[in-house]
Amino acid sequence: ILGDGLFVDRISAWSTHFDSLTEITPEAMEKYAAIIVQGKALEGLADVSALKEFVTRGGTLYIQGLSFWAEKTLDSLLPGLQWEPMSGHQVAFHANDPLTDGLNSSDFRWCDDGKDGAITNLHPIAHSMVTVAGAKAITTPAVLSLVPMGKGRIVIDQIDWPTTRSAK
Repeated sequence: ILGDGLFVDRISAWSTHFDSLTEITPEAMEKYAAIIVQGKALEGLADVSALKEFVTRGGTLYIQGLSFWAEKTLDSLLPGLQWEPMSGHQVAFHANDPLTDGLNSSDFRWCDDGKDGAITNLHPIAHSMVTVAGAKAITTPAVLSLVPMGKGRIVIDQIDWPTTRSAK
């Protein structure tokens, strides 16, 4: 995992089976099959060749939360990306992908349960969205998508996990 302290803490709440990376080099990544990167950790990254090499050789790069500030880095990693405004509280997913196995559409509705089961306080699921040429959308809108690269893939997760209160 590569990200700030809050990001690493959030991941550690789900699992303790991970290592924290402090640098993006071929040597630092060679023993891993998958790397989770906080989008803002890509800001100002001058060289993405190590990430490209990791994915091309068969690794999975999972990018969570993208930032406009990382646009130059992202553009060199994912040519053809476009930013789009995003609003909405519901996401439909395509169940034919292992990334969403065991989930259903109600797992992607951001809201608070009110009295007698009424839905209240809808929260936006994402604030902006990147589309990438050649990406496979796992959800509609494409807040989860896959970009094949060589023998590996990049997973782009644009769901606003830190600011949403619950996924119902």
